[in-house]
Amino acid sequence: KTKSNFIQISAHELRTPLTLIMGYSQMLEQDAKDNPDMASLAHGILEGAERMTDVVESMLDVSRIDSDALNLKRINLEIKAVIRKVQKGYETALKERKITFKTDGLENLPTISADPELLQKVFSHLVMNAIKFTPDGGHVEISGRYSNGNEPPQVEIEVCDTGIGIDPEMKELIF
Repeated sequence: KTKSNFIQISAHELRTPLTLIMGYSQMLEQDAKDNPDMASLAHGILEGAERMTDVVESMLDVSRIDSDALNLKRINLEIKAVIRKVQKGYETALKERKITFKTDGLENLPTISADPELLQKVFSHLVMNAIKFTPDGGHVEISGRYSNGNEPPQVEIEVCDTGIGIDPEMKELIF
């Protein structure tokens, strides 16, 4: 409980300065349109603040999970739409690193009942790690399978990349 309280307080305290940093960097970016170097620096600050905001949100999610306060907002959705949105968010990084992104079998999956925001976070973290640990020129592939021979029917999603892989000693801890 103490850990969850600490995480919640820390995360909330970080939000205010991050909001200020994002606001000021957006203003700088607008004002620096005629100065590409300055605009690039302002954009870098904004991207860093957005990344830190994502980390703060993840901290709050962990705290909610620990305290059983995470409320899922389930809707029927298509996984391929979630993956497409995640891919779009990483297009620049994929292009800069010359990493090929491919999907397979997602169009054959049925709709599932899930929380779209949380599912997007899951796939975003997986794709981000795949990009981070894949050498330039590599590839990332997300494939999906549906099995209705099981009770209940199951959808399985696999993320594969040409990165360094997970240390076998860490697999039990991670999974």
